[in-house]
Amino acid sequence: MKAILHSFLAANRRACDAMEKRLSLARDDIHAAYIAQVIHKSKTPGSPWIADVGSGRKCDYLRGGNNSTDIRSVALDVSAAELRLNSEISVKLQCDVSQGIPLADRCLDGVTACRLIEHLPHPENFISECCRVLKPNGFLVLFFPQKYALFATIKRLLPERLVTRIIRFIYYPESLHFCWSPLYYRHCCPAAMEKLLRRHGFEVSEVRVGYYQSQYFKSFLPLFLISVLCDWLTSALHLRNLGAYSVVTATRV
Repeated sequence: MKAILHSFLAANRRACDAMEKRLSLARDDIHAAYIAQVIHKSKTPGSPWIADVGSGRKCDYLRGGNNSTDIRSVALDVSAAELRLNSEISVKLQCDVSQGIPLADRCLDGVTACRLIEHLPHPENFISECCRVLKPNGFLVLFFPQKYALFATIKRLLPERLVTRIIRFIYYPESLHFCWSPLYYRHCCPAAMEKLLRRHGFEVSEVRVGYYQSQYFKSFLPLFLISVLCDWLTSALHLRNLGAYSVVTATRV
């Protein structure tokens, strides 16, 4: 029975893959935009010190020769096991950044966080700590999934155990290597994040929203088509808070 179901899901994915190639929204790579923004902000005189928070086993903007500047990075993550697998960064600190960042005041030129803030129970503490460790005019670049995106809404409404079982089944055997962390999505929409950053001493310079999220539903064609329609509507109407992902860039005042 499992083999039949996996064959059915694979057939759905092939059909959705063919359709996805024709979708203009699918070609808007918001994660690539995050990497480009970090590299752009890092083009400062000297060798900037940047903390990649929640880095885990990889640093996206240092991978595959993406680094076009002489960036000096420190990786921070709650998991020592994940940090040990990180070959891009030599300076590593295990810590819970929602409780504090173990670095001196005004010691960093930049802070980056990719798919981190949605996992923090108290993102206010993290943002406050970013302000403390950044030099004046230092930059903060955040990449995060949005709270009201369809996939995030489903995750929040369904029991966590059920969601985990579904994901494990659909993405088997890749799911055996997934790193599971609680999801809170606090302040994870442009309006709330901008307000939070301004409250803690930042000036928001750019917010970019990615609207495409239908890749998460390619295992079931009808749901994929519904999601594509939702993506198109939210994009056409510029409903930023209903988008899929955000890249938020801010400067420490």
